Amino acid sequence: EAESLVNLGNEAYERGDLSTSLKFHSSAYDIYVSLNDKRGQAVEMTNLANAALENHDDLMALRLYGQALHVCLEIRYRLGQALAVLGQGHVHYRASENALAERCYREALTLLEEIRQPEAQRVAITNLGFLAERQQNTHTAEQYYMQAIQLIEAGRRSLSQEEPKISYFGGRLAPYERHALLLCHQGRVAQGLAMSERSRARAFLDLLGQARVSSNEPWLNFVQIKDWLVV
Repeated sequence: EAESLVNLGNEAYERGDLSTSLKFHSSAYDIYVSLNDKRGQAVEMTNLANAALENHDDLMALRLYGQALHVCLEIRYRLGQALAVLGQGHVHYRASENALAERCYREALTLLEEIRQPEAQRVAITNLGFLAERQQNTHTAEQYYMQAIQLIEAGRRSLSQEEPKISYFGGRLAPYERHALLLCHQGRVAQGLAMSERSRARAFLDLLGQARVSSNEPWLNFVQIKDWLVV
C-alpha cells in the first residue's frame, strides 16, 4: 500500500499537483512509521522535503532533509544520505549561501561516485555548474556541464534499441542548454550553435518546447521506491 501511495504522490508531483502529492507522501510516511521501516521513512522525508522546497517552504525543507539524513546515517543507507545532502544543497543554493551549497553538492557527489549512481551524479554536477555560473566562474561552469553531458550520453548509449531515446532526454536538458548559452554569451556563437547541433542529433530540439529546465534552478528529483538500493 505504501509503495502505491508513493507512486501516486510522484505522479501528482509530475502533474504539478503539489497538494495531492503531499497528501499521498504524508500517508506513505505514516505507514512506514507504523511498520518501523526506517528506509521508507527516510525516503518519504526526502520526498516531503522536495515538495516543501518546491512550495518555497525552505525552512521546512531543510528540517526534513536533516531528519532524513539522520535516519540514513543511522541505518547506513548511503544513497539516501547522498540525496538528503543534495537536497540541503538546493536549500542553500536558493538562499544564495554559495559556500554551503557547494559543500553539500561536493559531499553528495563524492558519495554518489562511491556507490556508482550516475543519474544522481549528473544532478549534483549540473548544480555545481549552476553555482559556478552564478559566481561568474565561466570556465569552471563549462567543465561541470561537459561532465554532466558525458554522463547523459553514456546513459543514452546504454539504452536498448527498444527504449525511446527521445524521452530519455526529457529531464536531462539543462547542461546542454546552459553550456550553449554560456558559449553564446561569451561571443563564441559558432561553438554554441555546434553544441545545439550536437544536441539536435540526440533529439534535443524535439524537446525544447516541453522542457522545464530553462533556468539555472536546482533540479528536484523524487526518490522512487524502485530506485532503492542496498549499498
